Amino acid sequence: MSEEERKERQRERDKRYYEAHKEAILAQKKEYYKANKEDVLARVTEYNAQHRERVKKEREARKLAAIARMGGCCADCKQTFHHSMYDFHHLNPTDKEHEPYRLFAQKDQDRIDNELAKCVLLCSNCHRFRHYTD
Repeated sequence: MSEEERKERQRERDKRYYEAHKEAILAQKKEYYKANKEDVLARVTEYNAQHRERVKKEREARKLAAIARMGGCCADCKQTFHHSMYDFHHLNPTDKEHEPYRLFAQKDQDRIDNELAKCVLLCSNCHRFRHYTD
């Protein structure tokens, strides 16, 4: 029996066991939570903080990579800035499917690349001025 087949059989056994003992398992979990509420909430709070930090770092790394792929400087004034000062301006607003900054939270690089292909990299000042003059 292969490792994958063994794992699948174990998953099936676990599923059957859970279905047969569902009420007792849920009652046990509820009791554990009541007895250890502060500890459980502390672990959840810590996990959530770590998760937020990890997502923030991943988003920032994706934005830095996108800035580098787009030349690393503002398309209008040709200056370089801190990555927080850059915006991705859609050349044709009707083609916009997503806001690039929202896509950086996702892991689908093809989706990010497709959306960025419709954009130019601008510093925040040039971006505001483009919208003012449009």
